[in-house]
Amino acid sequence: MSKASKVVGSGLLAGMLLVGPAAVNAADVTIGADVASSYVWRGITINEDAVIQPSVLVEHDSGFALEVWANFDLGDDDGAFAERQFSEINFDISYTLDLDVASVTLGYIEYMFPGYGDAAVSEDGDVSVVAAADRDIYVSLGTDVEGLGLSLTLYQNVAASDATYIVLAADYGYEVIDDLTLGINGSIAWGGKGATASGKDGMHDYLIGLTADYAVLDGLDVGLFANYVGSLDTDVLPSEAVREDFVFGAGVYYTF
Repeated sequence: MSKASKVVGSGLLAGMLLVGPAAVNAADVTIGADVASSYVWRGITINEDAVIQPSVLVEHDSGFALEVWANFDLGDDDGAFAERQFSEINFDISYTLDLDVASVTLGYIEYMFPGYGDAAVSEDGDVSVVAAADRDIYVSLGTDVEGLGLSLTLYQNVAASDATYIVLAADYGYEVIDDLTLGINGSIAWGGKGATASGKDGMHDYLIGLTADYAVLDGLDVGLFANYVGSLDTDVLPSEAVREDFVFGAGVYYTF
């Protein structure tokens, strides 16, 4: 974690947890992890081998939320990654304002890539490696229509590139029996020049997913998911970047 993320994250948690008992009771904490057949991000296959993706989410009734998410590689993807090590750790800080018919979320994401940093030499000759990092700010507009969730999110890179990525997503869930919910979700996305592997802007990727979630106990949920991803325009997202178009896995999450 970068020094800036430590300060911001610690300050947010302090604001959540130290203002009094009422505030503590108003915060939900969710911990869990997904095991996935591969790591696909924005239509691009990052790691073709299996991964574990743990996360911790703290949500406060005030609208503030803090999430820490990580990717742990079980395979090396033909030498592209170190086996059984973390290749990515993200810190997402956001604020959501609930309106009558919609919600608006503003957020900041710090992407950390351990092992891919640059070596730095101090005046004393000490060598240290600083993890490579990237940063996005985003704004999202969401609403719910008869159980159908809709959202439009714009991500803007504020680090090395001037990348813009816009995604329109929808999801619907139906409780078929007590505690068992089946869902379907999908998305289409547009990428700016800095956000695409080709360096061209245009319609980027799509996703169609199925989910099954079961509430085992109060606060404890297990789930299965299967996603099909693809390129909307191979000139923008080349086919060779989509090495895995079908991703499946399972997750366990506990909220308290």
